[in-house]
Amino acid sequence: MKRVKRTTVVMKMKTKDNDKTVPFDSSQSDNTTLLLEELVSSGVYSDFKEEYGDCFKDESFSKIFLEILLSRESDIKKAAPMAGISSVYAYQLISGKRKPSRDTIIHMSINLELGIDDVNKLLFSSGKTTLYVKNKRDSVIIYGLSHGFDLDEINALLRREDLLEL
Repeated sequence: MKRVKRTTVVMKMKTKDNDKTVPFDSSQSDNTTLLLEELVSSGVYSDFKEEYGDCFKDESFSKIFLEILLSRESDIKKAAPMAGISSVYAYQLISGKRKPSRDTIIHMSINLELGIDDVNKLLFSSGKTTLYVKNKRDSVIIYGLSHGFDLDEINALLRREDLLEL
C-alpha cells in the first residue's frame, strides 16, 4: 500500500506587521485543491467534516432553479417563459417530478442569460457534467455564453462547427 504524505495547508495573508491566518473561503474554486489536501491529510474524517462541513455543496437543482426563476420574476408562471419552458414544466422541475436533460438546462440557462458559473452550478446540482472547455461542443457554448450570445446565435455557431445544436 502506498503511503500518502501528510501535509498541512495553511492559508496566510501578508499584512504590514506579520502574517495573519485567513479563514478558508469555500466559494473560491482555487480552494478546492486546498480542501482536498486537508481531507487527505486529516487523521479523522469527523474532524475534517466538523472543520469544513459548510464547504460541502448539497443544494438541489430544484432549489437553485427556483431561486433563479424568482430572481427574474416574482411569479413562476411569468418567469418560466423567460427560461423558454412552460409553467407546468417549471413546476415539475421545481417539485422534482421531472429531471431536465443537460441540453435543456443549458437551453434554459441561455434564455435566462446566466453566466458560466451559474450554468455549471445548475448542471452540477442536477448530476450532469459541467461545461468543459476541452470538449469542442462545450467550448462553443462557453464562448457563446461569455460573449452574450442568445440561443439562436449559439446554435448557428454550433451548426457552423458541425456540432449538435441545443
